[in-house]
Amino acid sequence: VFTDHHVAFETMESADEPDYVLLLERLHELSPDIYFEFMTSPEGNEFVITADGEQSLFPLVEEIIAAAPKLDNWSFFALKPQFGFPELSEWEGVRMRIANVRCILLECMDTDELGLRLIVPHIDPATEDSLHNALLRAIDHGLGERRFAESFDFTELVNPAAAGGESFPLARLDAELSR
Repeated sequence: VFTDHHVAFETMESADEPDYVLLLERLHELSPDIYFEFMTSPEGNEFVITADGEQSLFPLVEEIIAAAPKLDNWSFFALKPQFGFPELSEWEGVRMRIANVRCILLECMDTDELGLRLIVPHIDPATEDSLHNALLRAIDHGLGERRFAESFDFTELVNPAAAGGESFPLARLDAELSR
């Protein structure tokens, strides 16, 4: 399907455009929990299929990308690649400067789960879910979708007063995981 519509994606301005909707519908025929993202530029275009961190869907995403067409000026990726942490992250109008976020690695001894406590000043309960989602997107960007999903079993958002423990800047998460 993408082969027939890739030119439209090079100038697309909205997810409401028919070619976007058609491709998303086709992906959702395979699984309603996979999505795509794309970026276009004169230097080259990128198309990413994501499972939004759902590890059970990684093989399906990899299979789809393995069957992707070879198109000039397009690169295809299974799962969001690691780009490093952005300066800002936004979700549903809620923005957070990554430099203002600290974190703590949480090890649950009884379950062997690894969690990540995200410490953010001034959490507004009305926008807490959007803020958490913005930070999850930033971590996807900072670590890559596979590494994020395989490294952490859960995340939690807290204000500094409830943080407890020794924290480090979120932008150092990759280095802390590599220690």
